[in-house]
Amino acid sequence: MAEFRVLGKSVTRVDTLEKVTGKAVYCTDIKLPRMLYAKVLRSPYPHARVISIDTTKAEQLPEVKCVITGKDVPQKKYGSVVRDASTLAQDVVRSVGEPVAAVAAETIEAAEEALELIDIKYDPLPTVFDPEEAASTKPPVIIHPDLFNYEPASSFFKLERLQDFDRPNVITHFKIRRGDIEKGFQESDLVMENRFTTARVQHCALELQVALVQPGADGSLTIWISLTMMHPARIEFSRLFDLPVAKVRTIQPYVGGSFGRSATRSEIPIAVTLALKTGRPVKHVFTREEVFYRAGNRIPFTIDIKDGVKKDGTLVGREMNIILGGGGSAEFTVGLVARNCAFGAVGTYRIPNFKLDSRGVYTNNPIATGFRGLGSPELLFAIESHMDMLAEKLGIDPVEIRRKNILREGEANVTGEITHSIGVEECLSRTAERIKLSEKPEADGVWRRGKGIALSNKYTLAPSTASARVEITENEDIVIYHGAEEVGQGAHTVMAQIVAEEFGVSINKVKTASLDTSHTPFDSGAYSSRQTYWSGNAVRLACQDAKRQLFEKVGQSLGVSPDDLEIREGWFTQKGWLTKR
Repeated sequence: MAEFRVLGKSVTRVDTLEKVTGKAVYCTDIKLPRMLYAKVLRSPYPHARVISIDTTKAEQLPEVKCVITGKDVPQKKYGSVVRDASTLAQDVVRSVGEPVAAVAAETIEAAEEALELIDIKYDPLPTVFDPEEAASTKPPVIIHPDLFNYEPASSFFKLERLQDFDRPNVITHFKIRRGDIEKGFQESDLVMENRFTTARVQHCALELQVALVQPGADGSLTIWISLTMMHPARIEFSRLFDLPVAKVRTIQPYVGGSFGRSATRSEIPIAVTLALKTGRPVKHVFTREEVFYRAGNRIPFTIDIKDGVKKDGTLVGREMNIILGGGGSAEFTVGLVARNCAFGAVGTYRIPNFKLDSRGVYTNNPIATGFRGLGSPELLFAIESHMDMLAEKLGIDPVEIRRKNILREGEANVTGEITHSIGVEECLSRTAERIKLSEKPEADGVWRRGKGIALSNKYTLAPSTASARVEITENEDIVIYHGAEEVGQGAHTVMAQIVAEEFGVSINKVKTASLDTSHTPFDSGAYSSRQTYWSGNAVRLACQDAKRQLFEKVGQSLGVSPDDLEIREGWFTQKGWLTKR
């Protein structure tokens, strides 16, 4: 394999100077002429009926330019799996913090004062906070009585939801079956069953959720957003507000941390509504408190595992029951995670009898969303803990029990997929050797050291879409237009490295165009560790097409076949000429 000049090397990030000098622009930094500030009045109740809303006093404040309630926003619902979320509450609130009314004013202080003058009367309703209780066939509360009439936002919603008509709070139910699980347990020498739980966690990215909306005179919208997936978001906003996609422009400045939280589109439609009604730019920034109960938290899991094994540690059967506690709506990803977390259960071990049920559930807790790994870490924590417990019970080395059961080249996993290119056994062995797992850790004064090992796999969502184009300027810079969103992970630097490698130039000759749907080609977004592969290959192919066009023109001028040309540091030469020199 040829040695790369730029790829795989340690380079200075292309955004270093901007960030260390404080010149990098984030959505919070942007201010527009005549900009108004939005504030949202939220429900203090986890479940209640909205009896009445009186906004008269708030509207009389001189600096207040607009007050909106549920009747003023689009009546269409939105969501990632099923469209169950309203821009502002429609008659019923289903979690603390759900937006009920919103204000746009000349100053933040005036907007906050206006919120205190809005009079809302509620009738509290029964609640359910325990996901397991909510997932039962007879829950104390049915949170969305109209669930079966909601519009699906994802094709798998209808297929999976129909499996659980008798569980009215279950958003989606994903299941896997292989072999005969009861027979597998009967053939086992040891059957062990345990429960594992994970906590609700907030991402706590440095940047708060923020949106800035500027309405155009022609009815168009320009939206600066601190989230990922700006192209899909643009499509969703056009649907909500009945606008052609061409009239919605989304711009993504730098994003101050993601970890999954930036996929959420919560409350941007509120700022859009206020901007359209006032005809002025509107900026809405969450407080840190609002982030905790409205920007989405990592989904809490309850995982029951029942394993059947032979005396030598061979897995015969595994049964898993998983409950994911969502919030009052599934507007983000709890339905997706209920399905996707199962990848971690099927891709590592050979299990002849397997049964899995995974349910995403409505509760009256704050809404849940994706968090790095989208369900894999939670399930893998439970599985690998159980593997250690089995090894201890059987008196088997924890590495050996894993090695005995891992999938090998050409074997089918529990869903019937044939697995290839597996380096897991070598990885397991070399890791155990490097950390000297067999050697007891030494104590260091009051400190005690421990060693452990776990084996896991992580899927990436595929297929997805990425596109790119390359432009060579008159001063010999190369400008790339791509949709690989920069959320702190270094996407712009990776794309610049690919371009520099393809054109044989230094990385400082490569410029990245701003992320703006008015000129940035479509990309599915920054999620699932997909961008280096998907967006990077789109950039690579764009470079190769640009070089092909250049070689054809230069070849004509020099009387040389385009296939005999290469480019290095901005110079065209015949292949091998530089080596011969």
